[in-house]
Amino acid sequence: MAEIHYINNLSKYTRRQTVDVKCGKIAIGSSAPISCQSMTNRDTNDINGCVEQIIAVADAGGDIVRLTTQGLREAESLKKIKEILTQKGVDTPIVADVHFKSDVAKALAPFIEKVRINPGNFVGFKRKDKEYSPDEYQHELNVIEEHFVELINICKKHNTCLRVGSNHGSLSPRMVNKYGDTPLGMVESALEFLRIAVKNNFTQIVVSMKSSNTRVMVYAYRLLVAKMNEEGMSFPIHLGVTEAGYGDEGRIKSAIGIGALLSDGIGDTIRVSLTEEPENEIPVAKVIVDNFSSKEHSSEIIYNNGFQKNPYEYSKRNTIAVENIGGSNAPIVIVSANSNAEVDKLSELDPKPDYIMWNGTEEPKADSRIPLVGVNKNCIQILSAEQYINTLGLFNKLVFVEMEYSHLSKPIIEKLQSDANVVIILKSTHCNSFVEQRAFFFTLMANNITNPVVVNKQYSCAHSEFIVKSASDTGALFIDGLGDGIFIENKSSNSSVDVCQTAFTILQASRVRTTKTEYISCPGCGRTLFNLQETAEKVKAMTSHLKGLKIAVMGCIVNGPGEMADADYGYVGAGPNRVTLYKGQQVVTKNIPQNEAIEQLINIIKDNGDWEDVLGV
Repeated sequence: MAEIHYINNLSKYTRRQTVDVKCGKIAIGSSAPISCQSMTNRDTNDINGCVEQIIAVADAGGDIVRLTTQGLREAESLKKIKEILTQKGVDTPIVADVHFKSDVAKALAPFIEKVRINPGNFVGFKRKDKEYSPDEYQHELNVIEEHFVELINICKKHNTCLRVGSNHGSLSPRMVNKYGDTPLGMVESALEFLRIAVKNNFTQIVVSMKSSNTRVMVYAYRLLVAKMNEEGMSFPIHLGVTEAGYGDEGRIKSAIGIGALLSDGIGDTIRVSLTEEPENEIPVAKVIVDNFSSKEHSSEIIYNNGFQKNPYEYSKRNTIAVENIGGSNAPIVIVSANSNAEVDKLSELDPKPDYIMWNGTEEPKADSRIPLVGVNKNCIQILSAEQYINTLGLFNKLVFVEMEYSHLSKPIIEKLQSDANVVIILKSTHCNSFVEQRAFFFTLMANNITNPVVVNKQYSCAHSEFIVKSASDTGALFIDGLGDGIFIENKSSNSSVDVCQTAFTILQASRVRTTKTEYISCPGCGRTLFNLQETAEKVKAMTSHLKGLKIAVMGCIVNGPGEMADADYGYVGAGPNRVTLYKGQQVVTKNIPQNEAIEQLINIIKDNGDWEDVLGV
């Protein structure tokens, strides 16, 4: 698949060209600004509660709001919600989220701006473990087409648009049987519906490929665009990372997945899924969108080497190991420090940075527990590109060299080809740093240079913006296996600890270095039958010391078991105040009282040998 490009321009940020999809007052597509969405987490039959949340999202700047509609009762409630919103003068477009029941989608289409369907369960065939014969395979596809064409015709009549949203973990048995639960399976699942739409001259469709795994999410979207390009399709794209969690971790994980695609101009509407109140998602989404809107008029970067790796699956750039950097080592973290007291604070962290860039005016301690990089004594040597090229001979021990893309002259390329102890700190002040830094990596690869590279990016902004912008700008480089380390700086922050923790979270969310427990938790919706935010906090409080585990807290069984596909353990709502517990994808304890669930979850973790007692307890 590597020969199929999902973008046309590696040198400049340009948005992918799409048709426009009309969603009420909002246009979704390349001719319109990227819109920001959220979703209510109230029961859709709680009409007043949903109206309040929709208004809160709109007041926060949200462009579109989605509500779950499990059945015809919820469809009637949604109709009343629309009526109340109209009476209040609120014209925010509403999306109905439908799973398993195509009749519900058909009932909603006449009065709602947009209907979201999941191609994995649009018709809801019962699961089959046996192989599909060609006739069985075609029969299911024929049934899908019959129901989908009926929905398309209703949408045409009432100017309603659709979202065809594939989700990792909720593919149909037929798709899993043929492709596995893979990015390709997600793409092919959606393409079946898109081909039917094209056949019936219906273009008012937005497409999504969501996963809680940022790699799967990014590769699926890229592959979708490549396949659509092959077939002459130009449907707009909805971006989102499902079950991203909450707090800084949820924001960083969302920014990495969404930012990796926006970096290449893919994405026309986005939703940041947080286990928080819906209106909290909008400011985060706005920071992401604004970060990329600023790149639209950036200068082009001269680059002619083309792709140097397969963009549809993970592989790490081949590098030599220089001490603990590069080779088979996990990416390192470098953090700046201005004083010995700051170094002491960083040394007490778990995890602590691998290296500290010394910027202090005092003499650095000789006995620092973390190696220092700088120009002072007791520091590993750091050189500018000019100093490096003017140095005679090669280095026989670790040296850091600061470079930008513009420094890759023929003499430097030739010297790097034989200098096995140099680690590059890759800086960029370009507005479109991702494109410039990727060009640097691809140039090294084209010239068979295998020195490790640490990605460096500087910011000056509030912490809430810093975590989102740094993740958006650097995440894709790690998703693609290019970086051997991260060195982010925030000139507006007095806390090197916050910067360090952000760097480690970026690496973990990019799935290249695990240093803490990862939580996969959905934002909640009308199907959630317990306090998801409170429960997620309780689970985290009891299990956050279990480094390396992935623990899911999911609101319901509709998407929960499938979308927590990567989790080691799962806590999934089964009914009002009832919970089902999982080990991987296997049910361990079914339909237990919620007040017993966390204790039983801990017992399951213990029974499987994954529990560790907290030191000192």
